[in-house]
Amino acid sequence: MPTKPILKFFINNINNPVTRESRIWKKCLPVSRNMSVKQIKTKSNQDITYGDYFQAIGRFFKDDSFADFLSVIPGCRDMDIGRKNITEISVYLIKHGAFYHPSRVEFQIENKQFCFILNVALSTFGRTTLLKEYNVLQKLKNNFSFSFLPVIYKYGEVSLSKIGQNETDPQAIRQKAGLLLGEWLEGFNEFHLTTDPDNQKKRIIVWDSLNGNYYLSTAETLELYKQATMILTCYYNIKTFEQIFPWHHAAGDFVVKKKNDKIYLKLVTARQYASMLGQIANSNRHETEPNAILEGLLIFFLNLSIRMRLDRLDGVGNTVWANEVAVAGTFKGFMNGLALKSENNIFPEALDKYFKDLFLSFTVQDILDLLINIVTAYDPQSSEIPVIKQNLNNHAEILHHVINQ
Repeated sequence: MPTKPILKFFINNINNPVTRESRIWKKCLPVSRNMSVKQIKTKSNQDITYGDYFQAIGRFFKDDSFADFLSVIPGCRDMDIGRKNITEISVYLIKHGAFYHPSRVEFQIENKQFCFILNVALSTFGRTTLLKEYNVLQKLKNNFSFSFLPVIYKYGEVSLSKIGQNETDPQAIRQKAGLLLGEWLEGFNEFHLTTDPDNQKKRIIVWDSLNGNYYLSTAETLELYKQATMILTCYYNIKTFEQIFPWHHAAGDFVVKKKNDKIYLKLVTARQYASMLGQIANSNRHETEPNAILEGLLIFFLNLSIRMRLDRLDGVGNTVWANEVAVAGTFKGFMNGLALKSENNIFPEALDKYFKDLFLSFTVQDILDLLINIVTAYDPQSSEIPVIKQNLNNHAEILHHVINQ
């Protein structure tokens, strides 16, 4: 058995191997999946290539025995695993993003295969963001018992060097890459709104590269939005107003798995966990603390009700607005999330009941006024603003109807 594992690189799947002799090795790495002409640059304004990307991954694996994180993987816990037990490491570059370029990594260990996700950040901003994300995920893991986020195992940084030069040569160093190794969510796939060619209606399509893409039914779509909202609500802190944000369907932040005619959702990342209501969170209003909590929840929910309806057509196209089934799913998921929260020692009754009673007192105009105030705080330059404003009146009416059912 070899003491040094064989390291293999691929684009998407096993049919597209990449080596140093491949033409793509020296091609520039794009910054989005629609292959934008814009490229990642180093500090010296040099393009970063596919070769740089794969070499960075090679350095990340070269200096690690893997014993720490392998010891917590189901199936590995009772195995005495060191570097010599890993016979092969296969790296599949699966996606391009503005900040990260994720790969699926397969370890061959004693005739068993273990898969992981490896997010690689090559820009300075991306690396800073990835480290922050690592810290956020660690915090959420320690503070919540939920398992809606992937387990993370290791963050590290390696140096990028010029192609063809000795990586130990200090003159070859250009900048660092950040890498975060985490749990591979087997069977989960990205999804987006698309236009059904049969009736020109907007539907959710799941990108299943293994079994083929498929549409979700109306009932499954409602369940998808319900689970997405429930997940974000579960991680919302009612006392500090901290929440997972930003997130976006267009970025593929949620993934879905369909099994035995049921769907299951996971949130793949948490870039930031902070309060969006700083003034409320920092105020000292002991007598009105329950009111502050309800106020925070109200703003959190209404913001979710807008964000849940936004996507980009087929993941890369223009901003699109989901059908009203998203509103029903969002409200059901929010109420379910509140019912699961355990930190309610402020209200004598269930938190979801208090919130439902509060919302039942609102008119359509009350809801619309609150929504307008929330949208006013959005980035006015965002391409989503015209779509939101165009649909806001109808959104308020649907919200009011769903809540009063």
